[in-house]
Amino acid sequence: MKNFFALLFALVLLSGNALAEPSSTLLPSAPAPVAATKPVLGDWNLAGSVVATRVLDWTSTEECIRRPWCHEAELPNALVHNKVGFAAFEGAMSVASILPQYELTKHGHRKLAWLGQAVDVGVMAYTVNVNYRRDTTPVK
Repeated sequence: MKNFFALLFALVLLSGNALAEPSSTLLPSAPAPVAATKPVLGDWNLAGSVVATRVLDWTSTEECIRRPWCHEAELPNALVHNKVGFAAFEGAMSVASILPQYELTKHGHRKLAWLGQAVDVGVMAYTVNVNYRRDTTPVK
């Protein structure tokens, strides 16, 4: 019973403190909202590098599938052998990569957007490198 009255007394004290002036509350004030930032040159460079690596992926895959020893390992053959469909896929993937970068930058997460784009460009550059190597060396 003592514990109940002690808890009730503590609640009354805290509720009185909550109704007092806002400067005397126990909780910290909310942080100021982050102002939206405009994209800078680095953001456009990253977006351009995404598009460039996607174009290089398209050209390297098109060159690779012309050789009898080379085949696409990740994407469906029906997609890769349709030039227009494959180009549309690469364009859609570019947009699907650049749009989150734009939204993250707009909401103040520029470093996270750059990290995501750097990973995307790195993976695509590796894929392009593998495609161009595979283009010139037949499998025995």
